[in-house]
Amino acid sequence: MLARNIWRTICLLILFAAIVALPASAQEERPGLYRVTLPATDREARTRLAEQGIAVEAVGPSGVVATVDEAGLAALRAKGLSPLAVEPLDFPPEDEAYHNYEEMMAALSQMAAQRPDIVVLTTAGYSVEGRAIPAVKISDQPEIDDPTEPAVLFMALTHAREHLTVEMALAIVRLFVEGYGTDPALTNLVEQREIYVLPNVNPDGGEYDIADGFYRYWRKNRRPNPDGTYGVDLNRNYGYRWGCCGGSSPVPGSETYRGPAPFSEPETQAVRDFVLARPNITAAISFHTYGELILYPYGYTYDDLPEDMDADDQRTFVALANLMAATNGYRPQQASDLYITSGDTVDWLYGQLGIFGFTFEMYPTSFSPGFYPPGEVIPRETARNFPAVIALTAAADNPRKIIGLGGDATPPVVMLYFTAPDPWLVSTPVTLAAAAEDDVGVTLVAWQANGAAIGMDRTPPFTTTWAPDEPGLYRIEALAFDGGGNVATSEAFTATVYGPADAALDVAGQDAVDLFAPLRLSFSRPVTVTTLALHFEPPVDFQLQAWGETEALIVHAPFRPRTHYRLVLESGLGPQSILRPAQWDFSTRPSRVYVPLISAFEIES
Repeated sequence: MLARNIWRTICLLILFAAIVALPASAQEERPGLYRVTLPATDREARTRLAEQGIAVEAVGPSGVVATVDEAGLAALRAKGLSPLAVEPLDFPPEDEAYHNYEEMMAALSQMAAQRPDIVVLTTAGYSVEGRAIPAVKISDQPEIDDPTEPAVLFMALTHAREHLTVEMALAIVRLFVEGYGTDPALTNLVEQREIYVLPNVNPDGGEYDIADGFYRYWRKNRRPNPDGTYGVDLNRNYGYRWGCCGGSSPVPGSETYRGPAPFSEPETQAVRDFVLARPNITAAISFHTYGELILYPYGYTYDDLPEDMDADDQRTFVALANLMAATNGYRPQQASDLYITSGDTVDWLYGQLGIFGFTFEMYPTSFSPGFYPPGEVIPRETARNFPAVIALTAAADNPRKIIGLGGDATPPVVMLYFTAPDPWLVSTPVTLAAAAEDDVGVTLVAWQANGAAIGMDRTPPFTTTWAPDEPGLYRIEALAFDGGGNVATSEAFTATVYGPADAALDVAGQDAVDLFAPLRLSFSRPVTVTTLALHFEPPVDFQLQAWGETEALIVHAPFRPRTHYRLVLESGLGPQSILRPAQWDFSTRPSRVYVPLISAFEIES
């Protein structure tokens, strides 16, 4: 019986080992993927590769980088394309810092619940597999679509493997949600703009890319194609110049397959319908990875100024791209300088609707770490784009104002008024006032101390009340904003706010010089000894010595034996403190001649 059980155990172990050792096809086969470097030294060569369905990821001095599976690698070689390098890809471990679809929806719902006064979460449409494509609106009246209020649009995850863009979209929502009411510039923009965010326009592809705990390097949506392949490249499916110019592929299995018709996909239809329903959108950013680039139209042609591009608009694109690039260090360029694309998002936004749309290719600049940077870079790389997001939002009233054509480009004028008490104590309220005017109209006045907002007002006379809760040296300024997002800052006033300090008296030890006993004053905050006003009753001559920032010694004080004394502290100041008045009573006792009188003190506070 024992032998039979042992034999059964051995068989089970062998069977378990065989199951574990099964090829991936028997469980979930991880696709064999390769990073290939292909020769291409200029944009024309890169475009020829794109025409063959190769999704160019990174551009180097001698070639481009793309990711292909085993079939794709064989197809390259069958076409006579000889890679300069072929590197098998390892899959990084699951990164908890990124949001999957469910976590993203939960984060959006939480922020909408946190600030229902400025955030509304809706659905723009549904994906091929039926997932909701979320849409966020941020405004001071989020339930009302105001066609007269300028609007800006931010989009993310057009391509499934570009997960950092979802984090960028969430960070934008969080920026305005947390900044409203605390950051005056962001507060003004929320009140003067309608800010739209589509944080995930390819939810099926994004989920498929991470479904089995490893990255698949998936790019397209999950449309089943007639030939048995999956996916349409959503950034080749928009209706402007769709299918033209060699900027996409008609082959379903290609990474840049444009689909059977323009707007054939429910995801691009959702974006189209969302934008068409909001004609006040004037500017947009579609976030992608990677390359650290700011791209502007057109992608379908190498011409800087084709017949469907207004000359002033082209100057505006260049100026805005340069402005934003100066804030994040990206490289600004026309999209086709990378390679020709047709049917992409920003070509449609501008070519069809006149919206100043940009593509941001986010961090990194190279294939390492490529599409899957570690989660630790998320805060840094999303915050890196905040100034550009704010700048484009501010320009949305009329983007052409950056080249001097229309819009509100003139900042207000503001002056600060207030009278501070002397001394100004912690928790003492003071009224701050400002006089502000603007050629169009002042929309918000704010006051700040040491760079932090301490009050806001929207209607004249502009005033606020501030009671500082910490002592210190404060630089106080007034700021005035207008509907164009312009800001002016007043001349600064500097004021010292004092915190109350208490003193304690005790015996410090003997005075070795002349046996006149020293007393020690200890302070709860730093105090300047030369400002102390104190005296003894009955009068006693003495000297004060500083002992660090929070102590002082009373020395050379010839106290008499059998005498009652009172020490009266009238006042004293520190750099940021003011002493409360105090007094202490003590008596001296007789002592032997050779014992210093210090030993005879009995202090009674």
